Amino acid sequence: MNVQNQQGQQFILGDELGKGGEARVLGVQGQPDVVAKLYHQPTPQREAKLLAMVANPPNQPSTHTAIAWPTELLYLKPMAFSGFLMPKVTDSGPIFNFYNPVKRKELYPDFTWLGLHRTARNLVAATQAIHAKNYVIGDINESNFLVNRQALVTLVDTDSFQVTDLSGQIHRCNVGKPEYTPPELQGVSFKTIDQQIEHDLFRLGVLIFQLLMEGYHPFAGVLPNQLSVGRVDLYCIKQGLFPYGYTSPVTPPPHAPMFEMLHPWVKAAFTRCFVEGHATPSKRPTAKEWHQILIEAENALIPCPDHSHHVYSNHLSYCPWCALSNRRQKAVFQSMILPLSPPSLIRAVPRKVSHRLNLTPIPTNFIPSGVQAPTVTRTQLTPLEMYLSYGKIWVGWILVNMAAWAFFQLADTFVFALSVVVGIVVDLFSYGSLIIILGYGYGIYLFMTMDRGQDRISSIFTNLLICFSGWLLVAALFRFSQNFSLTAIFTTAMYGLTVSLVQWQLIRKWLPDGMGWIALNTEVWAFLGIIFAFGLLPYHWLSTSIMIGTAVGFTQWLVLRQKFQRSGGWILASVAGWLVSAAIGWLPMGSAAAASIGNLTSKASSLIFMQEIISSGAIYGIISGTVLVWLLQKPKP
Repeated sequence: MNVQNQQGQQFILGDELGKGGEARVLGVQGQPDVVAKLYHQPTPQREAKLLAMVANPPNQPSTHTAIAWPTELLYLKPMAFSGFLMPKVTDSGPIFNFYNPVKRKELYPDFTWLGLHRTARNLVAATQAIHAKNYVIGDINESNFLVNRQALVTLVDTDSFQVTDLSGQIHRCNVGKPEYTPPELQGVSFKTIDQQIEHDLFRLGVLIFQLLMEGYHPFAGVLPNQLSVGRVDLYCIKQGLFPYGYTSPVTPPPHAPMFEMLHPWVKAAFTRCFVEGHATPSKRPTAKEWHQILIEAENALIPCPDHSHHVYSNHLSYCPWCALSNRRQKAVFQSMILPLSPPSLIRAVPRKVSHRLNLTPIPTNFIPSGVQAPTVTRTQLTPLEMYLSYGKIWVGWILVNMAAWAFFQLADTFVFALSVVVGIVVDLFSYGSLIIILGYGYGIYLFMTMDRGQDRISSIFTNLLICFSGWLLVAALFRFSQNFSLTAIFTTAMYGLTVSLVQWQLIRKWLPDGMGWIALNTEVWAFLGIIFAFGLLPYHWLSTSIMIGTAVGFTQWLVLRQKFQRSGGWILASVAGWLVSAAIGWLPMGSAAAASIGNLTSKASSLIFMQEIISSGAIYGIISGTVLVWLLQKPKP
């Protein structure tokens, strides 16, 4: 078959290399580096779009075809548009074969996590070149990026992009896969809208996540209460339920790699993309930002001393791949089989190789302006940078403990003042419980809605129902039995229940099953209530703080020891937190005022030491929260 370009130059087409729903690809005789794509049904709209693309191509590296961009339009005869010429891509396979661990082991056995970081880095560099021309890829998915053994990326199917020509006319992208579609475009026909670069940034984040997390989709997860919603990933995309977010009710898939193994900057970028970007798409990281982040993450990779094929980020104190291997009794790059099928492509799958991987970055002259070329030195994260990545957990833990003391004491104080002013018999604990429930409920609501997930409302009401039911039981016991001691026991138990519920919201990503944490905390505070109510031990600030710190710390250690290494330090942190907070907050008040904490029916001194109580909660939160952040970085294999 003979075709010609706009200038009349003839091309003789060779064998058919592949065929799809819209076009077929053929070789070009005498030009081994070029192929022709001919449409089954060419249209004037396609011709106008391709003319705009040929007139304004993106920047390309000189040594590698990063973007298979149209070079010339083809005609079967004058004025009969048929297709276009584009560079031929060889020795490359679909990106699916690299991020899927089974395919990677089969086809590229020497491709490590370092190679996946380099692939992601080259991927975003190619994307940035497209965005620099104000083009939108639109149909970003696992089929449109090819990768070679050196981690060089080629973007294909470029004729489907959304292109703005030099006159300002927009030629839309009409196709896209729903699992890569941002929430604001879910259910929307692409034929009716002009897409924005922010839409591409969501899709880009999904593909980077799959590269670094063994092919798992960022919104694949397990819904609470076996909720039936159809495809979980699409439901979570629409609702903004990122399973790896701090407060998402959706948990990650059971065999997914730990989110904590990612570099802190990468984790923060995913949070911006999928959590903050859900309501505000402009907050999603740009391709240029991703490039800088991935360079930093790649430079932070260090080799595993026990396995030559493993690399991991230097903010960890252990190799996460070895941990997974030990747990599954097989190498991690051989163990995880994902429920995915490799896409069918026109191009042949590359043959197996036996040599070691030689990674190649996209040349410096192709890196977008303002982004520096990568260095060979490996930077170590400072302790400050490491702790900042856990800043939300640390601050949240402090606030929870401050609020716990403040709300508890404020409720008692308010009820006592009300009973004095009104001069009537007031059911102290029923009214006090209402204020505590409202205060904690509002705090839980604020914290849980940080990720803007709509389904958290049901979880909030579940927590409030549990707490409120318990406090109603307390009020009933007081009303009908006039038993202050029994009421005190239930008061401290419900205090433990409420506080542990909020604490678990902070650490649920590390403790998915919160029943042990909540139940044991409730029981230990009920036990402490018995000691307080019946005066089983004489009150003294030193002995009391040691007793509370040891009891609470030991109980929580029983849960933490199952998930974290060196967890025995938690008991010491609990005791130290209670001792220091008692010495600063309780001791200056005098034994008479401090003793009222053990006597839960005495309210007169509440206002006097409210400030000390709040500061005591903060001190305990700072000490125990610091140790908590340290523990979270040392999960057990």
